[in-house]
Amino acid sequence: MNTEPNAKTVLIGFADALAAPEVFFSLHGNGYKVRVFQRRGVAAPLAKHLPVGDPYLITAPEQNAEQAKNDLVELLRENLDIDALLALDDTSLWLANEAFGSLKDFDRIPVLANATGAQKETALNKAVQIEAAQAAGLTVPPTLVANSREEILETSLFPAIIKPAKAISLDENGRIRKGDAFYLFDESDLETLPDDNAFSFPVLAQPLIHGTGEGVFGFASKDGVTHIFGHRRIRMMNPHGSGASACRSIEPDSELVQAVKAFIGSVGWQGPFMVELLTDEKGTSWFIELNGRLWGSTALSRRHGFEYPLWAVEQAFDPEFRPAELADVTGGQGVRHLGREILHLLFVVKGPKSKFHAQKWPNILRSALGVFSLHSPARFYNYDRRFPSFFLREAMTTVMNGIRKRKR
Repeated sequence: MNTEPNAKTVLIGFADALAAPEVFFSLHGNGYKVRVFQRRGVAAPLAKHLPVGDPYLITAPEQNAEQAKNDLVELLRENLDIDALLALDDTSLWLANEAFGSLKDFDRIPVLANATGAQKETALNKAVQIEAAQAAGLTVPPTLVANSREEILETSLFPAIIKPAKAISLDENGRIRKGDAFYLFDESDLETLPDDNAFSFPVLAQPLIHGTGEGVFGFASKDGVTHIFGHRRIRMMNPHGSGASACRSIEPDSELVQAVKAFIGSVGWQGPFMVELLTDEKGTSWFIELNGRLWGSTALSRRHGFEYPLWAVEQAFDPEFRPAELADVTGGQGVRHLGREILHLLFVVKGPKSKFHAQKWPNILRSALGVFSLHSPARFYNYDRRFPSFFLREAMTTVMNGIRKRKR
C-alpha cells in the first residue's frame, strides 16, 4: 500500500464495481491510501491483486439492506483512519447515504465524496432526471411513467422498453431490488405482460431507438460546469443493450454541451457527472439518463487527463477545489475492456433475441476483427504501468463471471 505517512485514506466500493480499478489507480497514483469494501461472498480482482489491504466485508444489500447499512456504519465507526468514502455504483451510493445518515452523532465523520440529499435523489430517479432534462432543452424520448400494470397497458409506444424509474428500491422483505426490464415489440406483447408483482414501480415506458451510445462528461463546482469530455461507443458488451466494451473520445456538439450545462445547473449538481445519450441515424441525441457516480468508461477520460475520481475526492475535502485546466482534447483515441470484448463476441455469435435487435445486429467478422486487433496495453481498461498484469487478471474474471451468468 501507499506508504506516505500523512496520506489520507479513501474507502471505495463496491470493490467489484466496473469503475473500481480505474478509481483505485486515480487515487493511489495521486498519493491517497485506498481501502475497499465488498459484499460477503463476492470476490473482486481489485481486492485480491492490488495494494488495498484486507477488504472490509459487509452484508449484501440484496439480502438485507438494513444489515448492510449497519455493517457499513460499524465499519466507519471502528476505522478512524478512513478520511473519505467514495461510492462507485448506484447500490453503494444509496447505501453510503443511508449509513451517513446514521453517523450524525459520531465525533469523527469522514467526508462522503458523492451526491447527497436532493442530488442523490436525482441520481437514483430517472423520472426526475427526464423532467429536468426536458426543461433544460435536452431531447427526451416520449415517456410514460406508470405506477401499475394497468397504466402500462395504456402505452402506444411500440416497440418499447419498460424499465424501473428508480435505480434502487426495497422489496417487502427489506432487500435491494433493481427490477427487470421488459420489452413490448408490438401490441400483442401487452397480453403476456406479467402481473404487478413482477415490476418495481414506478416504471418508464419508452420507445426502443436504434442508435449509438454517447456520453457527455463534466465536473460541476460553484463556478459552474467545466472539464467537458465526450465518448462514443464502438461496441457494446451485449448488443441487446449494455455498457461499452470499446469506446473512443469525441468532441461533443456545442449546443448539446450548453443543454447539458443547463440541465446540470438546474439540478444543483456538484462533482463529476456523465449524461448518457443515444444518437440515432438522423443525428438526434436522445437523453437516456444521468450517471451521478463514476461510470464504466472512466478509463477513457483518465487517458486524456480527466481525473474525475481524484477530483471528486478533492472537492469533498475542499468545496472550493477547482481542477487545473487541461489542453484541448481531440477526438478519436479509444480504449477497450478485454474481458467485455470477449463477451461481446460470445453475444454476437449467439445472435439476436428479437427482430428489432436483428435489424442492427453486429456483423460477426467485423466484430472479430475489432476485438482481435492489436493495441498497446495502455489502450485497455484497468491497465496501469505500475501493475501491468492486473488488466489481464481482471479480464479473466469478467469473462468467467459473464459465462456463469449466461448459464443461469
